[in-house]
Amino acid sequence: MHCRSALTVGLVLVVLATAAQAGPPADRFGWPVDGPRSLAATFAETRSASLHAGIDVRTGGRTGLPVRAQAGGSVVRLRTSPWGYGRVVYLQLADGTSLVYAHLQAFAPKLAARVLAAQRARGRYTVDVALAPGELVVKRGELVAWSGDSGTGPAHLHVELRDRDNRPINPLRHGFVVPDGVAPHLERIALVPAGMASWVDGGHGPVALTVKDGTWRTVPVQGQVGVAVQAVDYGDQAPNRLAPYALKLTVDSTSVMRVAYDTFGYDQTHLMPLDRLTVPVADGVAEFLVLFRRAGNRLAFYQGAAGDGWLAAGRGTQGGSLLPGLHQLEVEAVDAAGNRATAVGCLMVDAPPAIGGLELLDGGRALTAEITDDDDPLLRCVLSRLVDGQWQTVSEGEVEPGRHRWPVPAGPASLWRVRVEDGRGTAAWATASEPAPVSPASTPGGPLRLAILPWASADFVELRLQSDRVLAGVPDVRVEGQPLTVRQQELQEYCADLRLDPNGPATARVRVRARALDGQEAEAEVALSQVPVVPGQGARLYFGAPAAELVFAADSPCRLLFPQYEAGPVTVPEYLAPLGPGYAFTPADEAFDARVEVRLPYPPDYAEPRRLGVYVQTPSGWSMVGNDVDTAAVQVKARVRRLGRFAVLADREPPRIATLNPAPGAVVGNRQPRLSAAVSDRGSGLASEEDIVVELDGRRLISEYDPDGGRVQGQPEQALRPGRHVVVFRVTDQSGQTTSAESVFRVR
Repeated sequence: MHCRSALTVGLVLVVLATAAQAGPPADRFGWPVDGPRSLAATFAETRSASLHAGIDVRTGGRTGLPVRAQAGGSVVRLRTSPWGYGRVVYLQLADGTSLVYAHLQAFAPKLAARVLAAQRARGRYTVDVALAPGELVVKRGELVAWSGDSGTGPAHLHVELRDRDNRPINPLRHGFVVPDGVAPHLERIALVPAGMASWVDGGHGPVALTVKDGTWRTVPVQGQVGVAVQAVDYGDQAPNRLAPYALKLTVDSTSVMRVAYDTFGYDQTHLMPLDRLTVPVADGVAEFLVLFRRAGNRLAFYQGAAGDGWLAAGRGTQGGSLLPGLHQLEVEAVDAAGNRATAVGCLMVDAPPAIGGLELLDGGRALTAEITDDDDPLLRCVLSRLVDGQWQTVSEGEVEPGRHRWPVPAGPASLWRVRVEDGRGTAAWATASEPAPVSPASTPGGPLRLAILPWASADFVELRLQSDRVLAGVPDVRVEGQPLTVRQQELQEYCADLRLDPNGPATARVRVRARALDGQEAEAEVALSQVPVVPGQGARLYFGAPAAELVFAADSPCRLLFPQYEAGPVTVPEYLAPLGPGYAFTPADEAFDARVEVRLPYPPDYAEPRRLGVYVQTPSGWSMVGNDVDTAAVQVKARVRRLGRFAVLADREPPRIATLNPAPGAVVGNRQPRLSAAVSDRGSGLASEEDIVVELDGRRLISEYDPDGGRVQGQPEQALRPGRHVVVFRVTDQSGQTTSAESVFRVR
């Protein structure tokens, strides 16, 4: 179907909820708990720093549901930890695949005995028990555990299916059946430009488009462009949002890319950011699934044609598959049950026109400018003037690309505007005027203020220029004396692009000069790093004085990039103290294969470097990412996979302990009482079981810490004698600060 007919006839076709020809396999495993087959999460969904390796079975917010083996096999591993999966059972099946049950409340008796023996031998709650195949055999349907909320997250049962090579595979495609007659829903698509020569809707950033009635508004694109999708799935039994199983992109009836979330390796989960994209939307930001393969993405989800799903839009583009004009896109989302949703829309391949060097000549009697357009021989040009806050048309007509001159008629005008539009509706405009004369003694509007806001991509920087008042013309932007092309975005906002040069000077200095309508002049300057980070090569970059450093391993970068930074003051809560500026390192959306070391300086006379840490600013506040203090270099180090805004902060507040049980002075009848306390830390945090201690009468107990609930508890293994007993809770945070609390109680 031609794109125009798709928009006039095909709009009525929006969402299809039909079964796929090849649906999921038959029910092989049954269900691990009693109750409805309902999911809280599906395979390969986004987690904070990884991919979800299984499915989450809903337990209705309850704990203690019996968990039964879905197939006969051998328990080969049992783990307990306060963090992550909590209590876990690993069940190896006869064919070499494995089932994993996590976040358990308790193990079945014969499993629990193995865990308890290991905990007693180690004297700690956290253990990892390895068992030989055949040593601990369970039958299909046999009780192995009770569901819980141990580790991270609320009450639910996490279930994984792993292949013979211990890779997680999608359970819903390999014998886990969940009744599902609800199709996915396509909420938005995003068009993503790949670099400086790529454009979407006049800019270099991704553009989110709402899917309404099965289509989206058409926007112009040019260069290398990718498509991403925001899609959600629902099940029959629960209203919560789930991720779809597969996505497909078709352009002009040709399949371009299919993404199917079937399997990945545990050594690849950190590549999740390369499969996801955060895009600004009207109410904040939203996460999109990409239908193109980005540099460094080794995940096996993608099945695409040449170009890894990127669209080559426009004449002169490498590949040149999409010539100027309208092109039809079809995006499809499929769930594991075979239900599908489809949306059809268009994109317009169109190189944007540009206006360069607009200025007034001959004492304000003429305007001149250079008009360019790579794929249109004629453009419509409108000359307007601003009178009483309104644009009034002075002349209009068709022009060819090239240098043009327009006579300026007499009459009142504070500002002139030239606007050009090509035949596909893509436009550019620029303004100019003769500024008012300014006497040295007068400052009509005060000093003109200019702001340069660099937006760093991998190999170029978009310079966003803002002024506090209307300018008399396009500002002059130069790099090492060479002018850059400037485009006007709004009346007081301009943009210029700088391609970074690995063979150029280490620092590219950008200088901006501008003059306002009131005659005031101003200059601004920014320095940009041209020191490259190259895949396959290590690099150490220095910023500022004393220097902040980024240290890249040879396998850190996935593509050539030029990290940038900006230092500035930080605002932190009262329990933290900044010991220097915040360092905003960009590009923040870049993912790294190996971790990058961030080294930040701290004051050499600071007396307690153990209190220091490198913190990253997130939407929810400041979070410590590392506290490796190098006193010789006077730096604090952390290893990260994403750049962002970091600062050296001191933790000013020790951990807190409250709500002791038994309470001080209590008399209890239970001779094996459960001993517990609420523990928390607002600064560097609690990260080690060794630092959360419960001692009874001078002897350390095997105690369990619940990080979500903020509570630690232990229980004596033997009945206590009647009389006086002392329980001590001692907690040390990552900055070395310790808090203790004591309860003296009596046993009847």
